[in-house]
Amino acid sequence: MATLKKIRDLITPDTAPEFTVPRLADDPEYAAAAALLAAFRERCERLKVERDGRDLEKYLAGRDVDSRSTTDVQLRKRLAAFLALPPIGVAPEGFAPAEFPALRLGLAILAGTPAPAPLDHEARRRELDNQIDTLWAAACEQHEIVEELASRLTLEIATEIKPVWDALQVEMYRAAQELARCARRVREFRSEINSAGVRECSHVLSMPNVRSPLILGDETQWDSEISGWRRILEAKGLI
Repeated sequence: MATLKKIRDLITPDTAPEFTVPRLADDPEYAAAAALLAAFRERCERLKVERDGRDLEKYLAGRDVDSRSTTDVQLRKRLAAFLALPPIGVAPEGFAPAEFPALRLGLAILAGTPAPAPLDHEARRRELDNQIDTLWAAACEQHEIVEELASRLTLEIATEIKPVWDALQVEMYRAAQELARCARRVREFRSEINSAGVRECSHVLSMPNVRSPLILGDETQWDSEISGWRRILEAKGLI
């Protein structure tokens, strides 16, 4: 009962209380987990670029350096762009629970644990493929962690803001009640006009073509939307 009284006390005739909704990203644990997930994905994409760049190097090594074919010129430009890439930055630190083995391997790659790639092109490419696969598996496990944190924080935030949300539901319903009452008065007045024998004069007696009053209906009708709305809020104990 105390909770319901608090909700009712929050409701004013005109407006529900102002409230700043907390952001998931403001939670340090969630922010760190999301940053680590982003790091896995970014490193994965960077290693794909690395792999493609090494393939370009191998291909162009067997080509005439003076070749002016359109393909060779374009590939040399792509290789130059690859070689100009800045070194991979430091990734955020992270903790891998025991139930996430792929995550531990991914963290090792981010930390630079993998040995330098051998000179053989095929072996180097296999190493890059292995790191990409490992990081992708780690990102999938980290995604589970981020989603679990998001679900928990969402429940906490939803519980915190529920009184404000409920107050807004009541405020919106009260406004809808007034709209339904006004729409009824319009209908009644229109009926009086028709009963008086006044003919159609829409260019003078015009009104906006809006559907809201028609959809709301009248509270005197059990099957109207406004009546169903009222019953839902009554069942929730908000009115």
